Amino acid sequence: MKNKLSKLLATFMLCMAFITSLSLTVYADEPIMKLIPSPDGNILEIHNETAGNLYDILVASSKYQYKHIKISGNMNDKDFGCLSLMSSNCKSIDLHEVKANRIPSYEFCCKYNLEEFICPPDIKTIERNCFVQCENLQKFDLPEGLESIENYVFYFCEKLQLNIPETIKVGQNVLVHRQDLLVSTESDLDDFMEESESCSSEQTESTKRSCIFHIVSLFERLRFKTVNSF
Repeated sequence: MKNKLSKLLATFMLCMAFITSLSLTVYADEPIMKLIPSPDGNILEIHNETAGNLYDILVASSKYQYKHIKISGNMNDKDFGCLSLMSSNCKSIDLHEVKANRIPSYEFCCKYNLEEFICPPDIKTIERNCFVQCENLQKFDLPEGLESIENYVFYFCEKLQLNIPETIKVGQNVLVHRQDLLVSTESDLDDFMEESESCSSEQTESTKRSCIFHIVSLFERLRFKTVNSF
């Protein structure tokens, strides 16, 4: 009887060891999530080993409960899109342990609660309209290797002050506050009409969303200038 029990126990232990090794093999490349309670709101820490896997975490978690997000690992455009969804109510985003070469266009538009953004250290480009109307954004680090900031990236970021090095190629109206605007509605109206026409001809949903964000930004600029010209 004892021999049978010993054999059963040994078999059980072998099975458990096999299952454990199998699960480690299957899930070793999956995102790892840790939620840390904080008086200022939950801090979400994620390690995303393989770019493109970040969405997997959103399936089983609330997208909007996080006040602070910290990500390490690798990110691509798909991951930045997921992060955009997750950060609707976010106050800080820390990507200083992320490997990525750019921040895609429009991903963090109108994040009204966002106060701090720490970039991946290796990015070369911040693409156009990326942080438009992040009205409470106050702290933003510019990585040493950054080469270009495209048009309207920090447009209407009312609380943000930046000293942009001359080595960085800067697009049009990168950092503009409402009070800094000059009345030149004719040229802005041309921009508005051009964006509207291009938007109506686009087919993909993501491009349509980008066009809409840009049109809203231009409309706000026109409205502000028109009101203040009287």
